[in-house]
Amino acid sequence: LVQLRSWYELNGVEWVETTVAVDRLRDDLTEHGRDRTIQNGLRRLERTKLPERFATSETHGDLHGGNLRVVDGDVYLLDWEHATRRYVYRDFIFPFLQWEWYESGDDIFKSFFRGTRPGNRIGTSYAERIGETAWSSATWCPGVVLFGLLQELTIQSPDGLNWQRTHELLADILPIGY
Repeated sequence: LVQLRSWYELNGVEWVETTVAVDRLRDDLTEHGRDRTIQNGLRRLERTKLPERFATSETHGDLHGGNLRVVDGDVYLLDWEHATRRYVYRDFIFPFLQWEWYESGDDIFKSFFRGTRPGNRIGTSYAERIGETAWSSATWCPGVVLFGLLQELTIQSPDGLNWQRTHELLADILPIGY
């Protein structure tokens, strides 16, 4: 993911203040107004420590192990058909969503929220390497993952299996304190 930093900067990074990003998220989720899980997630997000701002740029959009190739120590990203301007942190969260959706993920999102291994170690490492580019801080904020899960519900089709899986994951982690 460090290699993507240059890609983001080349394509222009635009900053969105977190309060604006959360307001947009809330507006985007209005159609699910009666959904208790989403409403609990939004209330939890309001009480959660988040970075001051988020970066948007051209992102890969479908980053996961199947779209990575390593040749002679060089990493190549394949399959750019889903590339679009989004929050940069999505390229960090999406591979873990894929893992949860299709491989059972070993409760990685729970460890992000609990601040335990491996989630805390992975999140801290990501923040140190690319956090300045993704959310203007080298400090890990587990709330980024909550924001990301809620944001994913605005990207996926509500009729689709991945929306359902993301919704279930959100319901599963909301009781966890951090």
